[in-house]
Amino acid sequence: MQVQLNQTDIEEAISKHLFQMGFQTDVVDIHFTAGRKGAGLTAEVNLSSKINPEKPQFSSEDTNDLEESEPLANIFN
Repeated sequence: MQVQLNQTDIEEAISKHLFQMGFQTDVVDIHFTAGRKGAGLTAEVNLSSKINPEKPQFSSEDTNDLEESEPLANIFN
């Protein structure tokens, strides 16, 4: 199975992950850098200095969070 995510999906996932970690600020900018020799990508995230205590709106609000969904191991059984 192959899953393709576009840059918008990845940026939204990073924003949602940071919010779930407790960062209550808006993401201003995300800059991706490719590593050398299979080191993967690095994301540099710039956050707003303004605190936003309300949950931001994500385009995938109708989907379950990873913690609430079925583990991947059970999907293939």
